[in-house]
Amino acid sequence: KRPGCKVVVLDLDAHFGDGTAWHFYEDPNVLCISLHLDQSDLHFFPFLKGKVEERGSGAGKGYTLNLPLQEGAGDDEAWQLLQDFAFPGIQEFEPEVLFLAFGFDGMEGDPCLAGLNLSSAFFRRTAARCCQLCGRIVCTLQGGYGPQATSEALLGVLDVLANDGPE
Repeated sequence: KRPGCKVVVLDLDAHFGDGTAWHFYEDPNVLCISLHLDQSDLHFFPFLKGKVEERGSGAGKGYTLNLPLQEGAGDDEAWQLLQDFAFPGIQEFEPEVLFLAFGFDGMEGDPCLAGLNLSSAFFRRTAARCCQLCGRIVCTLQGGYGPQATSEALLGVLDVLANDGPE
């Protein structure tokens, strides 16, 4: 933990990134962005909010960005939210490190039955765009329960990082 080090966490998972968001909810040096299934009706694990209005508190007010997707949403809807809100926010924040938290459980047909229809191409495209926005990328794998689809998506992301990634 370096004082003043600016970090972005971009959480791309069917589930709201509640633990990360709440851990940094009052921290102005960490921009937490969560793209997830809309859970405002409390029907889907983890039964927490992740609402657009939840933006952080105290010194961290404005540094939490929730981007809920409606059930059935796919690449186009998710990409539009990233283009309109996440990517401009990342660019303006100017992070030293960008954490990409990949949850492939939002992929079409994933056994977790989240109801999202994302493809491996979406994750690859997102990784490529993030590499343009920040020179230091750290990736974590958070989920995805269809072995074939998860491995395909992960290989696409790794290919981007190995060939097009940050210097």
